[in-house]
Parts: sequence; C-alpha cells; structure tokens
Amino acid sequence: MDIPDPKDIVLYLIHIAAIVWGLTDCFWGWRLFKLTITLLGIAYGCVLGIFIVYSFNNDPVYLLVGCILGGISGGIVSFAIYLSGMFVLGFTFAVIMSGTLVSFIDSTWANVALIFFGLLGGIASVILTKHIVIILTSFVGAYRVVFGIGYFFGGYSIWETVFNLKLMMDRLMHSFNYQIATILLGAFSAYIQYRAQNKSVEKTE
Repeated sequence: MDIPDPKDIVLYLIHIAAIVWGLTDCFWGWRLFKLTITLLGIAYGCVLGIFIVYSFNNDPVYLLVGCILGGISGGIVSFAIYLSGMFVLGFTFAVIMSGTLVSFIDSTWANVALIFFGLLGGIASVILTKHIVIILTSFVGAYRVVFGIGYFFGGYSIWETVFNLKLMMDRLMHSFNYQIATILLGAFSAYIQYRAQNKSVEKTE
C-alpha cells in the first residue's frame, strides 16, 4: 500500500477547509461576518509576516515564527477594528473579480492595477456596509468553493495563488467555466442571504 505524500495530504486539507469556509461565507456570511474578517486578517497577517521576515532571513524557523506572529496580529487587528475588516474584505473581492480584466494589461502594470481596484473595493465596502457584506461574502465564498472543488478534479491549487497575484490572474483568465460557476453560486447564495435577512427583520417588527 502506497503511503500518501505529506504534501498532498496538506493540500487536500487546505482545499477541504477552503470549501467549508466558502460555503459558510456563501450562506451565513452576514451573520458570521466578524469571524470571516478575523480569518482574513490572520491570512493576510501570515503572508505579511513571512514577507517581512524573508527580507531579513529566509530560515524556515524564522519564517514560521513570522507567519504565526503576523497571523495573530492580523486577526486581532481585523476583529478589533471593524472598518479595517470591511476594507480587507472589499479589497479581496475587488482583486478577485478584476483578475481577468487586469490579465490583459502589461505585467509591469498588472499589480498596480490590482492594487488600484482593490483600494476602490475597500473604500466602497467602508461606505456601504450591509449590502456590500452580503455580496462580498457570497462571491468570495463562491470563489473558494469552486476552486476548492476544482482542485479535486485536476484543477488549480488555491494555495499557490496566495503568494502569486500574477499566477492568480493567469488562472482566472484561462478558467472561464470556473468564473461562470463562481458568479452563479455567488448570485444564488446572495439571494439566500437576502431572503434570510428579510425574514429576520420581519420577525422583529
């Protein structure tokens, strides 16, 4: 009996977690918004911590420490500062949805364009709260679900795109079926969230 490669096991677990987290965001995003913000803060904090430490020392132990400290700090900040969390979620959504458009731009300006669209999405999220949260959690969650499931059918790995925006853009550009599935699931889950929210409002009246 062949022993599974530990790397494959880790990737399987990562994509299963992405699917579960994505479904949770799709249908309960508004109710569990603070949890989502905390998780995103941890993810961004980990990446930022790794980049900061890597600029001084690329030893795996130091990188792990940087990831842990960055994740803890990012989670605390995102949970404590609501508007910061809104900005992070809006930034993430804008980057994902503008990936295809930006992929047609010269690579020199691609990351600049992504950051620009991300900033616009972050600012819009701060100005508009409830509706933006429902829409963002629905579509960002749908992205995780679609690409998470796709991985088990020979698709792309979400993990690889976390550290490589250009790779994410390339894959979005060449993944029309994934984009359609993400849009359909996102629209359906947003509808479900709006219905649930309206019912809860009617009960309180």
